[in-house]
Amino acid sequence: MTISGKFLYYWLPVIACCLVIFLQSSVAVDLPFNLFPHSDKFFHFFVYAGLGALFLRACCEGKAENCRNSFVILSILASSEYGLSDEIHQSFVPGRCADILDFGADAAGSLFGAILYRMAKTYGKPITKQKNLS
Repeated sequence: MTISGKFLYYWLPVIACCLVIFLQSSVAVDLPFNLFPHSDKFFHFFVYAGLGALFLRACCEGKAENCRNSFVILSILASSEYGLSDEIHQSFVPGRCADILDFGADAAGSLFGAILYRMAKTYGKPITKQKNLS
């Protein structure tokens, strides 16, 4: 796969997800239904869980051996920071407001998604035996 092909394959889903979040946040009307009080926090959680997983997938290029701890942390931070920037963006949209609880759900979802992706990629991976150093 070419470099541009790899970029599109791994990063286009991240960009598309961010774009969908941005566009939805630009609409003055919030979700048309409220299943129960604060049900929007579940939507935030699961959308950002997906974004956290997509960020980690892109950083690791889909390979378990590339999923280092630093990439997990980077993915959590990047998707959480996007959530923060989205809340700030919403504060400028008429009819919308920034909500610290939404950001908390975004960050928790980012954490959950990145860790779940890491676990899914490394589950069943054989543990290498350490050489006896004696």
